[in-house]
Amino acid sequence: MRVEAVKSEGPQPLANYTEAYRAGPLIFAAGQLPTDFKTGIPAEARTDPAFPYYGSDIKRRTAFVLDNLAKTFEAAGSSLDHVIKAQVFLEDLEEFDAFDEVWKSYFKTPPARTTAGTTGLLVRDAMIEIDLIGYVPAERGRFVEWYNAVPWTGAPILVGFNAGRTAQELSGWSDDEVLESALGTLDRMFP
Repeated sequence: MRVEAVKSEGPQPLANYTEAYRAGPLIFAAGQLPTDFKTGIPAEARTDPAFPYYGSDIKRRTAFVLDNLAKTFEAAGSSLDHVIKAQVFLEDLEEFDAFDEVWKSYFKTPPARTTAGTTGLLVRDAMIEIDLIGYVPAERGRFVEWYNAVPWTGAPILVGFNAGRTAQELSGWSDDEVLESALGTLDRMFP
């Protein structure tokens, strides 16, 4: 399986970690904070002090983080439409409803999510940190690897996407039959 670091056009962390990794079709994004890693919380992630009743800090910070995570997923060849798991850390759980209002606007189908309260994050006044796991929608056959899994047939066959079939069953199949079965499995996995 190919594993590669992902780097987007979004703000890059100062600490020693990678923004995200792509391992085969899976994307593992590190926790992202509402920061530009230069000035702390940037203006677009906070309300204007001159107009404190226009906007919400948690809503602006949530949107800032999700916009940056969208850039991360785009750099990995995917989008937020393909997120399957999320972890959200809120410094104040009283802000949950406002956070969730913004969250709903970013996901057509909400991913599985864990939301937890925390007493502090690595950037002062961050209020929120989000990490995501997702996948890259497969092009037909893209993540299929060929193996000579049944050496006595002398024919290379597809394995991994023929789950539930034994090597003995596959040994009687033509390469085209094995390929069609595997591609059908891929189609079901990555519609």
